Amino acid sequence: MKNYSTPVKRLFYHLLLISLYWHSPLSIAEQATIHRDDWYLSQADNRATIQMSGHSTEAGAIAYINEAGLTGEIGYYQMQYKNKPWFAVTYGSYSSLDDARSQLGSLPDNLQNHAPWPRTFEAIKSLIEVAIVATDEAGISAGMEQKDDASVNHDTSLDASWEEGQAAYDNGDFAVAFKIWNTLAKKGDPLSQFNLGVMYSRGEGISKNDMRALEWYTRSAEQGYAPAQFNLGAMYIEDSPIDADQEKAAVWWQLAAEQEFVPAQFNLASLYCRGIGVSRDQDQCKFWYGQAASNGDAQAQIILDSILASENALKADEETEKVAETEVDASEDPSMQEKLNDVKLSSSQDLKPAVRQLSSEERRMLRKAQAAFTRSNYMRAHDIWLPLAESGIAEAQYSLGFLYQSGWGPERDLLQAEAWYTSAAEQNEARAQFNLGILLLNGEDNVEKDTETGILWLTRSADANNTRAKEFLIDVYRNGKYGIQPSKEKVEYWKSR
Repeated sequence: MKNYSTPVKRLFYHLLLISLYWHSPLSIAEQATIHRDDWYLSQADNRATIQMSGHSTEAGAIAYINEAGLTGEIGYYQMQYKNKPWFAVTYGSYSSLDDARSQLGSLPDNLQNHAPWPRTFEAIKSLIEVAIVATDEAGISAGMEQKDDASVNHDTSLDASWEEGQAAYDNGDFAVAFKIWNTLAKKGDPLSQFNLGVMYSRGEGISKNDMRALEWYTRSAEQGYAPAQFNLGAMYIEDSPIDADQEKAAVWWQLAAEQEFVPAQFNLASLYCRGIGVSRDQDQCKFWYGQAASNGDAQAQIILDSILASENALKADEETEKVAETEVDASEDPSMQEKLNDVKLSSSQDLKPAVRQLSSEERRMLRKAQAAFTRSNYMRAHDIWLPLAESGIAEAQYSLGFLYQSGWGPERDLLQAEAWYTSAAEQNEARAQFNLGILLLNGEDNVEKDTETGILWLTRSADANNTRAKEFLIDVYRNGKYGIQPSKEKVEYWKSR
């Protein structure tokens, strides 16, 4: 979140006003201007407010308002967060996001504790609508149950567990898994509802039906299950099987992003950068790329670095380019530059090792590990991937590298990440080559910085048609990063690939 500075005199003035408000805090019963959901729904979409805090109970929201002592346009609305009601307190009504953002610096320090940030009423309306169970939802649910009853014979035991459904799925018994999860989904289990959405979208155990997938994703998403919220957002973006609705996509990705679901954080950042489904907001763009990057998304970090570099370039004077060129010339290692320039840009297909065929059991275990990872059971995924990785399976090696790099499950250990990425990269696993290259370029923690080898792995990843690696190399050679000589020729080469 951006830090906003306030001139001393202005800060003193606002602190004085706030101290006066504190002398006579208003009770929720006495304050006539405490707004609720109806007020938010009546506001113009392009107007904005400042979201001050979030609370798990309505009483908590009211207590915050009383303690803050704010007067004027203050209220709270109800939304869903992590499958539970959530009450968000807002302050003010402003003509635009920029107007609301300009007021953040006026808030005293004690009201900055929850990192207040501006939101449009359009976004808030969508959040409120998501939390409201529409009256026709029951009809949709009933219709779904009738369709399911007509298409599936429920001879599965009512005592069947979610894990039994997972075991059946892992064994390729999709029909059995569908029956089990269908029973649990009707009872309201969000994970089972999500899995039915996946099975309908893929045609596993049931005829492929994107509309049914949409319905089950929606039921799971409305209970706060982040993967379902993410998939639902993707459906609204992709114009399939329903008409595209970018605003709804943004709302669902926002909800998933706030639950630390990294793909949603990445996509939400992209929406804010481009102004798709939301008002274009550079601060929110950088914030969500930063969140995704801090959660281990290397591409988010690359994009964030690029944005920050562009901003710095815009602030620089006309001499920036000359200064930058001087600094590069002064810091170059001629011998290293010569080696890097000799890196061949031709395809490295001849370096590919033979990849052995996976057995059906190995494929089953990989699916099982991925399922555990999707459910955020990272240590379970680690334990399944480990013997597969030790037997030489590149996908498992890459996955272990990611776990050790991100610190999800096992303790963060970049040397372990480097070792597993290297094993997978040597088998031409392009994702591992990319992550290994970034790791070596940055020399993080106890991993020794090795620019030459890092560029080599990134080149091999790009040769394997990894889009992220191509984009990264274009940026490196265009801007002369990591002490590498800028090369227009190499920029054009990777653009053409």
